[in-house]
Amino acid sequence: MKDPKGWWDTQYRRNFGETLHEQDEVLNMFSPDLPHANIHPRTALAQASIAFTIIGGIMVFLGYNAPQMPATRRAFPRDGLVDELGGWQQNKANPESLEEH
Repeated sequence: MKDPKGWWDTQYRRNFGETLHEQDEVLNMFSPDLPHANIHPRTALAQASIAFTIIGGIMVFLGYNAPQMPATRRAFPRDGLVDELGGWQQNKANPESLEEH
């Protein structure tokens, strides 16, 4: 009998040099659940919906209650100092305009 805590590879619970089963990737402890589990699909859907609703509610709550920025963003004159930075169009910030989007 093997020592329950004496594994060489504690994740897959096997010793070094031990031969593996032919279908080890299907039979190990990280394989998917059996299809005949004792949970009804309607119950699983309800539990997943509740979990997603709770997580979404928390995200919406945190989004509305996020602290405001304590300072204003830096604004530069003349379209973001294009001439001072070399005059390239890549350096151009958002153009100043009077119309709102």
